[in-house]
Amino acid sequence: MALACVALSAAVAPDCALAAEKPLVSIRQVQVSDGDRVDILLDRRLDPSQIRTDFINDIIQFSISDASVYPAKISSVSGTNLSKVFVYQYAPRLVRVRLTVSGRAESYQGRVQAIPSGKMLGIRLGSDSI
Repeated sequence: MALACVALSAAVAPDCALAAEKPLVSIRQVQVSDGDRVDILLDRRLDPSQIRTDFINDIIQFSISDASVYPAKISSVSGTNLSKVFVYQYAPRLVRVRLTVSGRAESYQGRVQAIPSGKMLGIRLGSDSI
């Protein structure tokens, strides 16, 4: 059936097009605590394979596939490592979570964790000892 769906256009076999799309994970709320901890509340479970991490200048960016957020969410933070959290819809099925950090984002590589747990994604910025 899957091969047949690929061979046919969505106009000819609309059921195939609908079956191929995964339901979107909706981001409900963003909570910042302790200045270095971000909890993102979701409407359903998030698979770790949906998360990609990039380090760009002073931004740690998490790209979450098959997700949605509306409206965008922004929070200023008074933490030692973290100054801003920005969550926005980048593409129809892609949400970006951008953490503005002090110093170069690459220095946090190996010290930042994004851990999906149930209907929550926890992001932690570790100390230099991690």
